[in-house]
Amino acid sequence: MLPDIEFLNGKEDSKFDGVHRATDDADIYFVCNQTNREEKIEIAFRVAGKQPELWDPVSSEVRDAAAFTEKDGRTILPVTFAPYGSMFVIFRKPAAAATAKENFPALSPVQEIAGPWQVAFDPKWGGPAKAKFETLESWTENSDEGIRNYSGTATYRTKFDVPSQITDLKSQILLDLGDVMNIAQVKLNGKDLGILWSPPFRVNAAGALKSGENELEVEVVNTWFNRVWYEQTKNPAVKFTQTNVKIKPNQQPLPSGLLGPVRLMAEK
Repeated sequence: MLPDIEFLNGKEDSKFDGVHRATDDADIYFVCNQTNREEKIEIAFRVAGKQPELWDPVSSEVRDAAAFTEKDGRTILPVTFAPYGSMFVIFRKPAAAATAKENFPALSPVQEIAGPWQVAFDPKWGGPAKAKFETLESWTENSDEGIRNYSGTATYRTKFDVPSQITDLKSQILLDLGDVMNIAQVKLNGKDLGILWSPPFRVNAAGALKSGENELEVEVVNTWFNRVWYEQTKNPAVKFTQTNVKIKPNQQPLPSGLLGPVRLMAEK
């Protein structure tokens, strides 16, 4: 008998896992990528004649898969996973005809948002009220000691111009923050686009992006590790934190902040 779930055409060191639950009217699969990188894979499910639905556990988006094939009583589905990404695949209604080759269209950058960035830290946690970043870098690389050892929230702001040929694109325009350490809330032209806490740090810019000048605000929060590290290893006389956790001798500060690159992305 063929496997209930089979991951096909992955890289030699790829790692995936999945589990299957059957109800009276549906087959419910949960599948996940167990590597810290994007993975493209085909997954064979021992189900035939039913429409695969893709349920995103992070965004809560639900949509029918547009690309799939059937062979030997199985449904074969092309999937692109984010680093450590996962999804539910549910079969509960008659299959429609496949209409595409991919379920996750490839994206390409159409504009980089380079800055400079005005960044506001919280002085109550040792950071400067105002700073200017010409380019994006980890707080731990900054020459300012208050930024270098900062734990908490910082707000990045910048303005950028968008040509009409980008806003006139028929494909969806996404705002991609690149790398973020660790959580970000995004506002574009005053519109809250939501909170991002896992890669890809990407949001739909529809309804907020416009031709001409745009204003981007990204509020970033890191963990409190860097401040605890600083107080225990460099300056025990200044205490903003209280914990019974002890920093190990070989531990170093963790990358923090908006690392980028920040770009507008569209389907290829």
